[in-house]
Amino acid sequence: AMLAEGLLIFARMSRALFGESGYLRERSSHYQFVVANWLFDVLHFARATEADCGAGAEALAELEILGQRVASATAKLIAVLGDLPTHIGDISPDAHPRWTVARLRLLYPERLVLSEPDFVEKDRWPMVRRGDCSLVASPLPDFYPFDYASHGHQDLAGFIWVHQNHLLLVDAGRSSYAITDDAKFQCSPAAHNTLTINALAPLSASLLDAGLWLPATYAAAAIKARVEIDGFTIDHSGFSRIPGVGGHQRDVRMLADGLTVRDEISGNAAVDIEIYWHFPPGFVPLGDGSVQGEG
Repeated sequence: AMLAEGLLIFARMSRALFGESGYLRERSSHYQFVVANWLFDVLHFARATEADCGAGAEALAELEILGQRVASATAKLIAVLGDLPTHIGDISPDAHPRWTVARLRLLYPERLVLSEPDFVEKDRWPMVRRGDCSLVASPLPDFYPFDYASHGHQDLAGFIWVHQNHLLLVDAGRSSYAITDDAKFQCSPAAHNTLTINALAPLSASLLDAGLWLPATYAAAAIKARVEIDGFTIDHSGFSRIPGVGGHQRDVRMLADGLTVRDEISGNAAVDIEIYWHFPPGFVPLGDGSVQGEG
């Protein structure tokens, strides 16, 4: 009876936790790994026990199907970010990201097998892996805001870039859940490879109370993405709450010897635009608008 009830609870919560594509709704790569561990543990335990699942049999079957989708999504994220010291969104204080990934590899290696080493992920989490180069962007909802959008940052159209196995553009993640100036900054748009208009982020993150959006019409935004083998294009209306500003399109393309990023903003207003880039440790400014890193 306890097993059946546990499976029913886990299945019900999983419908809210995960989207159809198998990615965690919370927009955090590390939490994807954490909760994937939970799900795979539940499936392993339910299979291993000799107890009759009873009323939980249908929930177990639902979780088995979910497990396949989550495994596919998690395997792609691990292929791109697994051993790198950078992540999208919050970092869980419960376990170090490398430990979380190592546990998945140790206990569930069969779930992390990719049929193709190169791939394009078009569903919810723009991601491209081609040879020894890859891009991974902030995961996207179709519409914003949505309820309980926790663990995500103000990083719409932000991304991480790995070129020939060198980490070139990074995301700092969030170092603490304490309310400190550092933690606030790490969630802000200035802490990501994105842009601001009049110091405002692409999406509102200041009108959330206990997980529920208050003036939702102010924060409303529609988001679309197109992902191809060499990069992605993101269109959104997240800046439209600023008078005179319309949509923003960011096009990111990998080249043989680098990367191009093109931002286009529609509207008719005088505004201040700032674009932010974050490089890993070891990079230094040269004083002419360029930076240089080891190698």
